[in-house]
Amino acid sequence: MWSGSPSFRPVELVVSASCDERTLRAPLALPLHLAGLVGLCLALVKLAHRVLPGRGWVAPMAILWVALSPGTSCSVWQIDTVSQTWSAALGLWAVEVAWHALDAARNGRSTLVSCTILGCIFALGVNVKETFYGWSAGVGLALIGATAWLLVRDRRAALRLGWTLFPVVALPVAHLALRWMTGSMSRSLELKQENRYQLEFGMNLLINAAQSTAGAVGTGPFHGLSNEAAPLLVRVLPLFTLVAEACLLAIMLEFVVLRRARGQRGFAWPAVLICVIGLLSLSVTFPMGSVSELYGFGANACVALLLAAAFTAICQEARSRMIRWVSIALMGFAMLAGAIGLSGRASHFERTWRVTRSVNQQILAFMDTRPEAPKYFDAPQSTIYFPADCRPSRSHGSYIMPAAQAIDIINTVDWMKRLHPRYPVTFSIDQDAPNPNPYELQIDCSGAADVGNW
Repeated sequence: MWSGSPSFRPVELVVSASCDERTLRAPLALPLHLAGLVGLCLALVKLAHRVLPGRGWVAPMAILWVALSPGTSCSVWQIDTVSQTWSAALGLWAVEVAWHALDAARNGRSTLVSCTILGCIFALGVNVKETFYGWSAGVGLALIGATAWLLVRDRRAALRLGWTLFPVVALPVAHLALRWMTGSMSRSLELKQENRYQLEFGMNLLINAAQSTAGAVGTGPFHGLSNEAAPLLVRVLPLFTLVAEACLLAIMLEFVVLRRARGQRGFAWPAVLICVIGLLSLSVTFPMGSVSELYGFGANACVALLLAAAFTAICQEARSRMIRWVSIALMGFAMLAGAIGLSGRASHFERTWRVTRSVNQQILAFMDTRPEAPKYFDAPQSTIYFPADCRPSRSHGSYIMPAAQAIDIINTVDWMKRLHPRYPVTFSIDQDAPNPNPYELQIDCSGAADVGNW
């Protein structure tokens, strides 16, 4: 199964096995999501202590920023994205353990324990989600740079740290090569509708880079940018938050890093390095056919750590009271925009889930009430129609989508074939039922989000 599946994700398989196909209840989804989120928060606490020891506000502010981020919403509010939650948590712990290995190597201690832990993290991570290869790129490049830096200072320390490249780089590369040779990964990159990933090289590289980075760096109602019916303030709010973040980092650079003594600015480069590692983890998504803010989850935690550290340092180190108040206003504005975006996404998610559950119930009722098949023949083919009003005039990410996409009609057809093999079923999109009869169903999608809802 591992070698033959185009997308083998054990954590998602556990969630799927617990899901009731009729009621859509998934009792293991919430505990597994919570486990991943707790792991991510604990990693943030550890990294915050390394960046600014003794500054208790850094980790809570970073966690709050992550909670308001679009990437977090997309990851946590779906049962089939538990792999993204775990991937983000494992990626942050890989950064923490790699940092511990660097400290051990510099201080003359063995890195064997760190190598073992990194091996476990990456062995689990590459099987949790294919995009975990991005964390191998980010952490691996950082370790290569650190090894080169140590090489000119202490060759033995560089050798001790160099062993960490085996679990961080060699193990994921070997895993990718093995899956490619067995055909599973190469099949998942074919241009087929059912494939999760499709490898393309063109304008999608720039579009995906912008989309993934926005999901990691930005906050606010990004889904309103493409909505012409939304108020102008809502549409430009995410752009203003990016400006506020840039101003906050510029203030940190000027008033905390450049104007302070060398011994008092050591926090900035570790925080920036962690942020760069997080953004490098997105690189694996750039050649994909399409992406959403979902893939920014994990990288957004690294960005949140940098912003929280910058804000804390400004409030405690900047001598000018005006600079501190300006920084508070910028962070407060960004947090408020994040809360507005979160409320908008919550509204869309609620509508999408309500319509999805209603459509699922309609299909189940239709299956239960169809006339019985003849004794020696299959029943006439049934058609389930999704009229035009089931498709919203716009879609965005995983929280504004057509009902047919929300219930995943490809997998639904396969499930119905297994459940009732003598009752062939087909779906028709954007078309009303021409001749209503017991073998036809027209879906009612009333309640779906419309273009006016920001």
